[in-house]
Formats: sequence, structure tokens, C-alpha cells
Amino acid sequence: MKSATSKNSIAKTLSYNATGCFADNLKPSETVAVLDTGGRFITASPDFSEFLQISDDEIFGLMPSELQTPLDMQAFQETLLWVIARKAAKSIWLPSHDHLSNEISFIDFVPEIGNDGNLVCIFAHGRTIPDHALLNSDFLDAQEQLAAAVKIMPDVFWIKDLNGRYKLCNDKFHQLLQVKGECAVGKTAFDVVDGEFLDTHLETDRLALASDHPIKFELQAPAVDGVSTAIYEVRKLAIRNAANQVTGILGLARDVTEERNLQANLQKMAFTDSLTSLSNRPAFNMALQDAVESARISKLQCALLLLDLDRFKSINDNLGHPTGDLVLNEVAVRLVRTTGEAGAVFRLSGDEFAILLPSFCSQSDLVQMAEAIRKDINQRMLVSDNELHLDASIGIAMTSDDTLDAHQLYRFADLALYEAKLQGRSGYHFFTPSLLERTEKRFELEAMIAEGLKNKQFMAYFQGKTDLKSGRIVGAEVLCRWRHPAKGWIAPTDFIPIAEDSGQIVAIGGYILEQACLMAIECNRERISPFKIAVNVSARQIQFEDFYRQLKMMLKKTGCQPDWIEIEITEGVLLDDSPTIRGVLERISQMGVSIAIDDFGTGYSSLSYLQNFPIDVLKIDQSFIQGMCTDQKKLVLVKAIVAMAKGLELNLVAEGVEKQQTADLLSELHCETAQGYFWSKPCSANELIQQISSEKTA
Repeated sequence: MKSATSKNSIAKTLSYNATGCFADNLKPSETVAVLDTGGRFITASPDFSEFLQISDDEIFGLMPSELQTPLDMQAFQETLLWVIARKAAKSIWLPSHDHLSNEISFIDFVPEIGNDGNLVCIFAHGRTIPDHALLNSDFLDAQEQLAAAVKIMPDVFWIKDLNGRYKLCNDKFHQLLQVKGECAVGKTAFDVVDGEFLDTHLETDRLALASDHPIKFELQAPAVDGVSTAIYEVRKLAIRNAANQVTGILGLARDVTEERNLQANLQKMAFTDSLTSLSNRPAFNMALQDAVESARISKLQCALLLLDLDRFKSINDNLGHPTGDLVLNEVAVRLVRTTGEAGAVFRLSGDEFAILLPSFCSQSDLVQMAEAIRKDINQRMLVSDNELHLDASIGIAMTSDDTLDAHQLYRFADLALYEAKLQGRSGYHFFTPSLLERTEKRFELEAMIAEGLKNKQFMAYFQGKTDLKSGRIVGAEVLCRWRHPAKGWIAPTDFIPIAEDSGQIVAIGGYILEQACLMAIECNRERISPFKIAVNVSARQIQFEDFYRQLKMMLKKTGCQPDWIEIEITEGVLLDDSPTIRGVLERISQMGVSIAIDDFGTGYSSLSYLQNFPIDVLKIDQSFIQGMCTDQKKLVLVKAIVAMAKGLELNLVAEGVEKQQTADLLSELHCETAQGYFWSKPCSANELIQQISSEKTA
């Protein structure tokens, strides 16, 4: 507690201030006290203790929070500390712990600042007001301000008493309810609300009165203009007095039509493909989930068709993406037309579409649907002055029992689509359990391939190419072989397609290319004419952007000459006539590396690529070679290929020669080179070198 001298000094200050500020103006319900800079009471007017509802001797020297009073002194203490810290005045309403009290207490805190700018003390000016006085003359100004604010606010506003009569309404309220020539104040909802909305109005009033929190709902009603329809967000709150008694209802309605329209547009954008205006993948995911669940509940079947356009990439590459976009739009129109009311069409990504059929009668219905879709897509399409005939691959899956979920149905349709592509595209395929088994084996094999690359289980084998006139080995083809430590030799036909599909062929091909370069260096020692090592390159490798750079870097790394390497590609690589692939092949050719078409005659319906691409060698597929001695048709085809190659000045290699008679006949037809088991099976590098060496000594 302060000393008597200090206390008297501050008391004089209080007396001065009270005389100047408070004493002459204090009303019976107002009191004043002084607190030091530490927040403790120093002195107070006689009735301050009564204001705090404590005895006089309990106040001096104590902190506000230490007083035992029904008032909430925690709020007093927090505000006092705020004033001390900031040296600024502040007022608060001091709640009472006595819920039966019919008075409201206010405290005004005023800091006393000395000439030196330091805080001297804090004056606390208290006053009590009966709760009913809030609505009396002391607050008329506040009421007038509130009424003015309510009048100009853009929202619909009203207050009702417990009898349902309107006490306060703004202009927007009258405009909305079209109350003309008279005010709604004093009336009830029965007088001003249309019968169509009366039940909703009364029911929500009842809910608001029964709740401690605002209730919120939306309502469609005629707009303020009386013509259009608007969406209103309505809030209602029970009004309570200081005794927590409900005295009425406050209502607020806001026109949220534009906001809801914007939300609807955003929702539509979120679930609509911007190019085709079809529903997109997020919408598909939800629709698929709903369809599968509905099928489970109704014990019916739903079906999913996944569709990819065949060779669509070539349209983008050759005609440009704008033309590709026009094609996708036309495909979307045709899919919607063909599907009709039977299902819904979605664009998932790129050229991938989905058709969801919530119910169907039989598998034959799905066959008819798939055939109709392919037929419609295959119809002549004129886009940007280009006549196109498209085709598609379709995978089909259907729910069979209630154990199938949406994710599984999509996966099964995707597996069926993959199988349709493997079978040559331009067709459809149904999911079967065997597809799932093959997929699991494929994933297992992918993991094994990755392990094989890591542990260097792949190796390069070579099969020599023989000059049919001299009988000497003049080149070789490098082949990839895989010896697994547990499973032994794994056939290329088992792992190469998987590696191509997974992209692992790029890593495998890089290793085989390096071995081919090293072998080419070894075989070309002390040779005048190049001994070429042919390397099989898949479409995936050619499409790999860095293949040209990889080849160039490998030649430089190993010291291999470009004319010692030959790249073998299948006709399928040229199928799309892609500018990307054409550009890669042209750069490879310009480097000095020759390019051969492997398995010629088995894969392409047009021979125009022979003049459009930098081709040096044709390798006649073994399906023509084997049996040509006894099958006149095969012999005619081989003769035609030989004649064409000669006319185009292309070199020839015959594959799959197994008999002397075949070799002799090819020589008679002026085919220069051949390879096959007649001379040797694929062998290791050392074995091939030995074969070449033995020819030199012979």
C-alpha cells in the first residue's frame, strides 16, 4: 500500500479532478476510484465500494482481480492493464455474475499523465444503468443512428416482437413484400407475407425462437423488381434482453442470386471439359461411384466403356493441335449421338473418353453399342479441309456382383482397353479374369526387369549376316538376351513387349547399343569394307527425345564409326508418319548410320514411307522366306520385294533362312545378304569373333 503522503498527494489530485470532472457532475448511480500505475486501488469515492458490491475496507491496496464481488472483475483487470500499457482511455461493460440483476454496469478508464509524460494514476469512473433504460431516452441517439443505418442497408431487415408483430422494417423489406402505401410495422406475417411462403416464414420463426444461435436457410422468391426470381439467404435470431429472456426476432435476408449463379458456373466449370463441353474426369469419378452404388442396391448391372482414338497422335503431329481439337469435338458429338439416352459420355483426358451405362439388358447390348460407336466414329470426317477416317479401341467392363467397386470397374475396363490395343487396335474387348492374371504377371515381370537391369542380367548376343555369293559373314544383328538367376533364360517375346510398354526398353536399349558399338569396333579391325552391327530400336526408343543424342554420345564414347552401326526399326514405327520420328531418323541418317526396315511386308498398308523416310535396307520377313521354295504365292511376293528394292536402290537382307535350298534360291533372285539358323544361331560376342576369324584362315 502507498504511504500516507503519497496517498494524500494522489487524493488531492483525485479531489481536483473530481471537482473539475466528476464531483459536480456525478449522478447517484455514478462513482469514481483511483488506481496506481501497478493497478492497485489507492482511494475511491464513498459509493464506489457499493458500486462494486463490497465493503469499504476491502478495496484499498488490492488488485481488481483480488476483490470478491458479483461483478466480472477479470474484464476490469484486463482493461485496466490495457490502459496502463497504452496510456489511453477505454470503456467497458462490466457483466454481472448475478443473472437476476436488472442493472448494467459500465466503467470508463481515464489515465492521468504527468508533465513529464509518465503515467501518474488511473481514474475509474463507474455507472450503473437499468436494463430497460437501454430503450429509453439515454439511448435515443443510438436508436436513431440504428434506424438510419437499417434504412439504408442493402439487405432486407426486420424485427418482430413475441406476438409476431413487426417493430422495425427497412425499405428493402417493404419493396420485397410489395407493401405499398403503408408500413408493415404493427402488422403480422399474415398481413404481409404471401400464402406460398407463409408456412416457411412461421416455421422458421419457431425454430429461431427455440435456438440459442442464428438459423440460416435459403429461399427462392420474387426479386425486389417483382418480375424475376431471386435466391435469398435468410438469417433469423432470437433477441434476448440482459436477463437472457427472449423478446423478439431479428431477421435479415440477402439477395445471393449472383453469388449462387457464380458458384453454379464455377461448379459447372469444375466438372465440364472446356474443349468438348462433356463432363470431365472429376464428374466421371462421382458418376461412376453413384452408378456402381445404385447397381448394387437395385441388384442390376452397370457397364463402363473406355475408348481411345487410334493413332490420334499422328493427327496432332501432322495436322496440328487446333485440327486435333476439332477432331475431338466431332468425336464428342458422335459419341453423344450414338449413346443417346442409354448412358453418359465423359472426356477423361487427351483422346480418352468414357461411356457410362447405368443399366443394360445383356452383353449383346454392349456389343451393339461398341460396334455402333466404332461405326459412327469411322464415318468420313471433314476437318480443316482434311478428310479423315478414324477408328477407336474400346475396353468394356460390367458389374457382375455387389463386391465390385467403382475403382475396380474402371481398372477392369482399362485392362480390357489395353488388351484391345494389343490385339491390333480398331476393336473392342471385354474384361475377363484372365486379363487380371496377365496384368499381375506383367507387373511381376516389370519388377524383375528392373532388378535385371540393376544386376546386369541382360546380355548382348549376335547373329551373323552372310553374303550369299561369298558365303562369308559381312555383318551381324545384335539381340538382347536375359538370363534370370532363378528362372533361367527368359524369351525376348515375353519381356520385350512389357519393357516397351513400361518404358524400360529405353534403359535396355541403351545397354545393347553400347555393346553393339564395342562389338563393331572389334569386328572392323583391319577391315576395308564396313562390318555393320544392326541394332533393333523400338518405337518407344525413337520417340524418346534423347535417342539421337544418346546414339551420338555412344558413338563418341566408344569410338565407333557411324557407318559401322545400322538401326533396325519395324514398319509400325512409321505407322503414324510422325514428324518427330521422321526428324529423328533423318538426323540419324545424316550422321552416317544406316537405317533398315525389319520384318518388311508384315505391318504397313502403304509403301509411301519408302520414299518419305531415309531407308537404306529392307529385311524380308521370315514368314515369306520360310516355305518360298514350295509356296508359289510366297515366291511371287519375295520376287516383288526384291524387284522393288532393286528399283529403289535399297539393300536386301533375308531373315529366317534355315535350308541350303532357300539360300540358293535367294541368291538366284539377286538377294545379297541373309541370316538364319542355316548358318548360325545367336551367339555370344566371343563366339561370333571366332566364326569371323575361322573364315579368315579358311
